[in-house]
Amino acid sequence: MAEDLVVRVDQAQTAPKHKHSNREQSPFNVFQDKRKDKEFMLCRSEERDPRKCLAEGREVTKCALDFFRKAKKACRKQFDEYATCLEWSSSEMDYYYCRKTQAALDSCMLDKLGIERPHLGYFSMPRIHHTERPRPEKGYRDDYPQTPKVEDDFPRTPARFGTRSIIT
Repeated sequence: MAEDLVVRVDQAQTAPKHKHSNREQSPFNVFQDKRKDKEFMLCRSEERDPRKCLAEGREVTKCALDFFRKAKKACRKQFDEYATCLEWSSSEMDYYYCRKTQAALDSCMLDKLGIERPHLGYFSMPRIHHTERPRPEKGYRDDYPQTPKVEDDFPRTPARFGTRSIIT
């Protein structure tokens, strides 16, 4: 297994690191998720191998960093107020206590960047993403080997705590 794993470190770590804490990410997550992550999520779910999706992952990281820079430059004051309210109002960072500062950040994002907060339930809706990527090959095998039979002379010890079958 270890012999098959080939990771090229020089290519894998060319993207800058995303160094924002949860306090800084939380206010912008709903705005950021509407951007370029769909290609990466499609690749990740179809390929089931993270090495095949490194390019898409770098694009998502680059897009997130650009978004954080633009949003902080445009709405720094509202962002700081909202993040501080989230951090100090409750231990679980509940949004309920910070609706006024959230509304101020939402209006700033809409006025200065033209990004509207998505409606409630947006991220749980099914979405279709059209892509130029080719479909991956089938990820399953058609010819599974037969399960070996248990031999008759195999030692069968009784269950430690009695039977677990429904019918006794």
